[in-house]
Amino acid sequence: MGRESRRIIVVDDNEGVGQTLSLMLGRMSVEPIWIPTPERLPEVMREESPICVFLDMNFRAGIMSGNEGLYWLKWFRKNHAETPVVLMTAYGDVDLAVRGIKEGATDFIVKPIDRDRLTGVIEGLPKWRKKNLRTERNDGFYYGECHGMETVRDMVERVAPTTASILVTGDNGTGKSALARQIHGMSKRRDGRFVHVDMGAIADSLFESELFGYAKGAFTGAVAGKAGLIEEADGGTLFLDEIANLTPRLQSKLLCVLQERSLTRLGETKPRKVDIRLVSATSSDLERMVMEGLFRRDLLYRINTIHIDIPPLCRRGNDVIALARQFLDKYCAQYRDGSPLDMSADAKSDILAYKWPGNVRELEHVMEKAVILTDGNIVDASVLGLKNRETVVEESAASTMADMERDMIARRIEEHGGNMTLVAKSLGISRQTLYNKMKRHGL
Repeated sequence: MGRESRRIIVVDDNEGVGQTLSLMLGRMSVEPIWIPTPERLPEVMREESPICVFLDMNFRAGIMSGNEGLYWLKWFRKNHAETPVVLMTAYGDVDLAVRGIKEGATDFIVKPIDRDRLTGVIEGLPKWRKKNLRTERNDGFYYGECHGMETVRDMVERVAPTTASILVTGDNGTGKSALARQIHGMSKRRDGRFVHVDMGAIADSLFESELFGYAKGAFTGAVAGKAGLIEEADGGTLFLDEIANLTPRLQSKLLCVLQERSLTRLGETKPRKVDIRLVSATSSDLERMVMEGLFRRDLLYRINTIHIDIPPLCRRGNDVIALARQFLDKYCAQYRDGSPLDMSADAKSDILAYKWPGNVRELEHVMEKAVILTDGNIVDASVLGLKNRETVVEESAASTMADMERDMIARRIEEHGGNMTLVAKSLGISRQTLYNKMKRHGL
């Protein structure tokens, strides 16, 4: 296992170069895998988890453009973003090497290869991983390479510098809060405060005073005036997480703040000017809530100047492997003093097959547990336990659906005063089916 975690793939069509480099790497306690043609890379990468790949720039005789190397570099960035790639060129073409670095290469090395230079590259790999973790996660948010996330990245880069209100939607655990924080960091208000308000964590009775503030004596216990969270975001960004939890009354007050750019504290009559940039997030369907009369349409228009929808992790393809790699590096630094871990082929297969109902948050939890429980240098599928986890999730989902059905039937019975004919009709089922369901649910 220890040897597997120190494998490096060397891709060069020159057998002499391949053997020489392999010999040099072997003396550095690294196990080299030499392949003469890059066309074998997809096959090899399905079986290996190398700590690095050394990639030649040119493979066909007479062609010195480096386009072949850049093509495969792009392939790596798309399919194995967690793997550092060092480019090799025999001609010391600095411009070509710089282009490769800009397109995602970790480093470059000139042939004939100098031993000290090679040692420096190998020793620099841990630093690259830490830097890559910081860059790719973008202050806590990882984009990846799938089409859906590329769309999100493009939208963020375009709208973050503006003052437009942004609504971020997506399932629980997709990273809406992290994306909101990044939008603030990329905006012209980055020096101002980022005020995160979790609307689901504030008691209904405290909503108004927490958001809008209050004057001294506004209510029992208000011994001094206090600015609300909206005021605290003055000059910065106000992030309303799970905005769907706003009561109708507070929806109206928030709408006034956005329209007038001012607010009035509880117990005061004079409005105060506020300069905020609003970013909101929700996992709820606000359009449906508008149709059901639970959310104001005019407020939805105000908060939804720009809409960014984050796709669930199960729709991000191979990005889930790269993200798992990021979390491995993060928790290896925390629990193993930076000693790296790799994933077995079976572990990667299970990660790709799992549906990730908890999205990025669940993946991070699973990878943290894997780092803690792994004794060797390879995270195995058995440590992840995703197949057993999937069974538990499915059983839990089934239990939740049963509870929802029971609650709905009980509510309809109460609404219709026990008239089973009306209850069955409202549910769109026969009376006999209704009785069967009631018996099953113990009603």
